[in-house]
Order: sequence, then structure tokens, then C-alpha cells
Amino acid sequence: MAARSRWLLAALSCLLSANAYAVDPPAKAGEILITELLAEPKQVADYYGEWFELVNVSGRTLDLNGVSIRDKDGEEIQISTSAPTNVRYFAAGDRLVFGVWSDTNVNGNINLDLVYDFTNFKLDKTGDEIYVYYGALLIDAVVWDSTWGLTDGYATQLSPTVTSEWANGLDVNWCDASTFISPKGIYGTPGAENTACPGDGVDTDGDGFTPSEGDCDDGDAYVNVGTVDGGDASERFGALDDDADCDGVRDDGLTDDDGDGWTETEGDCDDEDEFVGPTSAEGRVANAIDDDCDCYIDDLDLDGDGATELAADRYDPGIFSTVSDPIEGFCADPALGDCDDADDTIFPGATEIPYDQIDNDCDGADLCDADGDGHDALICSGDDCDDEDAEVHPGLPDADAEIDGKDNDCDGVIDVYDQDSDGFGMYEGDCDDLNPEVSPDVAELCGDTLDNNCDGLYNEDCAEDALGGGAKGSSLLCGPALPAAGGLAWALAAAFGLARRRRQETR
Repeated sequence: MAARSRWLLAALSCLLSANAYAVDPPAKAGEILITELLAEPKQVADYYGEWFELVNVSGRTLDLNGVSIRDKDGEEIQISTSAPTNVRYFAAGDRLVFGVWSDTNVNGNINLDLVYDFTNFKLDKTGDEIYVYYGALLIDAVVWDSTWGLTDGYATQLSPTVTSEWANGLDVNWCDASTFISPKGIYGTPGAENTACPGDGVDTDGDGFTPSEGDCDDGDAYVNVGTVDGGDASERFGALDDDADCDGVRDDGLTDDDGDGWTETEGDCDDEDEFVGPTSAEGRVANAIDDDCDCYIDDLDLDGDGATELAADRYDPGIFSTVSDPIEGFCADPALGDCDDADDTIFPGATEIPYDQIDNDCDGADLCDADGDGHDALICSGDDCDDEDAEVHPGLPDADAEIDGKDNDCDGVIDVYDQDSDGFGMYEGDCDDLNPEVSPDVAELCGDTLDNNCDGLYNEDCAEDALGGGAKGSSLLCGPALPAAGGLAWALAAAFGLARRRRQETR
């Protein structure tokens, strides 16, 4: 029995040893992140003080045997079976600090997990790169240049809000470390969680998300946790080969994860639920889900007329949220919502009934301009005296083309039209409405044979002989002659018009 117990203890010891864990090498990009580096420190010599930090964000222990750290000039650090156990078997969430000198008395008081040869790998403050590879698989990369502005004596650190390999390659997500390390006066957090960057609580790009809320690129308004990942470089989506939704996976909006025939870039607002998509229906039971992906939660069709009420308090753009609102092609236009979801005769597109004080088609108003001439009917407190005729409304000339028996300008008088623009129409006493020199208020001219003032006579009160004046339409006898029957009728009409004009002037 004792022998058997000793065998069990030995087996258990073997299983618990580091080398006995069933661990795998990195399998995809982003499982290891470069999170901090110190290039050319001012307080100590480069060949003593340079270092960088890696973090395992894969969620599992990784075997780093075969992992290499390189730059584009061919400098390289290889990790092999001879690496320290804590380095080779990189535990989830752990941090590894790689540096060129292990003596903390001379390297700036930095505790290292792995020491590499300075001649094999150097960091240039004005521009350089760190690539982490497993074979041909690029796991992470940070490339910087002089525009990053690395500060002497300050480690450059990744914002602790960043968790994806795509985002940690963006200079907007890096800043100077703020933790002081004595006694050399270097700033950094090697082996510990990075401190917040100055802008982590500020929404710099105005997309509604701060870095501390998961915005992995706060310099791009189309990159945030509430957008769609993949597509083109449009206002709705980030460019291809990115992580626009900041979930650590590039372009996952291009795949139909739930098999419902729609991807996120095509309008699927929940690509993990096959019953949610642009062709799904909200139904008539509230479930707190935007089933049809129109950016409105539980916009139910209660009256069954095919339209739903798009109420503002139900609006939630979800993954379609960007600085553009609403998202064209995805979010429904609230102007197309059912304005009365308790009445199935009222909905967008319904036939509008004029003057019933009901907005039947949900366009925002009752129909008060039935003829579409821009003037509301009198019943709607408008000024259109005939809302069934577009040729009748204030501002039109009366009888524009001909005497039509209509009060075209709605002034209460039918067919008063001034054709020669002299201020008088035919029914206002103008006896020649084609001649602007003839109207009731002009002075009579002598010698022109015209009744200039439309009083039925011409050349009256003139010094000419009898042949030079008389009644319009008379014979050539001396003095005025009695007009013929037609002339008399005309004269009476003219006199009536003149008298009417004068009565109007005296009102």
C-alpha cells in the first residue's frame, strides 16, 4: 500500500510540474500584446537600460518555444526550450519583461524575466519596430517613428483600455508612462499594469465612446465598440483589415455567424441570433429586442396595418451607431413611422382625406392644400377660395388667358383683368384694355381720335372744329351725335364701369 501511495504522489507531482501542462503555442494574431517599451533611456546607458514588455491576453497558458521577437533589420530574439520556465510557459494575464542587462543596480532598477544580447536587438527612439512571430504567424507588431515623440527617460506605454493587436499599433493609444522608478528616475510600469493615458476618459473623436469605455481608436470616429467591423472605408464601416468594433477580431462583420443569411455589414444587428435580422418581424409581443434591426426596440404593429410606431424612446442604433445618424440603409426613418398605431386606417402611405383634421398618411399634417397650388383652403384658415383648382389662389392675375368666369386671384371679383397693365381692367372701365394710353384716369388728348379717358367722347373740350370731335361711333355732323344702338350699349357699359371705379376709390 505504501509503494502504491508513493507511485500516486509521484504521478501527481509530474502532472503538476510546469512542463507537464497541456499547453499550446500561440494560434492567432493578438494573443500576445506588446504593451510597454523603453528605447535609449537617458538616465542609463542603452546597453544597460533598454527593455520591453509582453502581455498574454489569450486567456490560456501559451508555450513560447519557437516564438521570436524581430525588427525589419534582421535583429532577433529567439525563445527556445532553454528559456526560463515562466517565460516559455507564458500564463494567461501574465507580463514578461525582456531587457539587455539583469543587474538592477545599473539597468534603472528594472526586474527582467529574460535577458537578451544588446548586439542582437536594439531599440531606436526616433523610429523602430517590434514584431512578435510564431513561425510565419505575426502575433503582434508595434512600429513607431519620430512623430510618436518618445520622451527621454520615459517608457512608452499602451493604454490599459486597449486589448487588441490592431489597436495597439496606433500611436493614439500610446503615451508616456507616469510611474516614477527610483533611484535612476526612469518612468514606467515594467511587469505591472500600465497607468491610464491622459485621454482615456475623454471622447476625442466624438463617436460617443472613450478609450476607457472600449474605444480602441479614439482618433477615428468610425471605430468604437458600437459600430460594424468590416466593409469599405465609408462613413458606416471602417476600412478592410481592421477591428472597427474593437472586439479583438478583424473584419468579423463580414461573416454570417448565425446562418440567417445576413452579416453585420448587410444589416444584421445581432449576428449571434438567427431570429434577428433585417427580414425578421417584430410581431405583436414586446421582448426588448430589435428583431427586425431597424434600430427601434419593440416597434410593434399593434393595429395590424403594416406600419409601426417609431418612437424616439425606443431608438437604439446598437452596432450601427456612428457619428452619422440614422445609418442610411439600416436604421428606419422615424418620419415613416405609424403616427397612430391604434387605428389601422392611419399609417404612412394611407390616402389622406382633406380637411378632416386627421393626419391620415402620417406626413405631419392634415391635407389642406388639395390642389397643390401652395395655398391652404379657407376651411383650414388658408386663403385659397377654390382648393380644387390650382389656377385659383391669391397672387394669380384674374382671367390670365381669357375671360374665364373665375375669381382667379380670390379678391371677390370675377374676371377683373388688366391686360395692358395701366391699372384698369375692362370691368373697371378701361374701354381699350390693349392700349395703356387709354383708361379712365388719363387726360383726354386732342387730335388722336381716341377716347383716352373712356367717357364715351373723343376730343371733347378741344379747340378743333366740329369735325374734330364727337361721340365715339357718331356721324360727322357738327356737334355730338346720338350714338347707334351698339354704341349706346357700349357707352352705358363704360359709364357703369367708370362709376363703379369711382365708388371703389371713394371707399
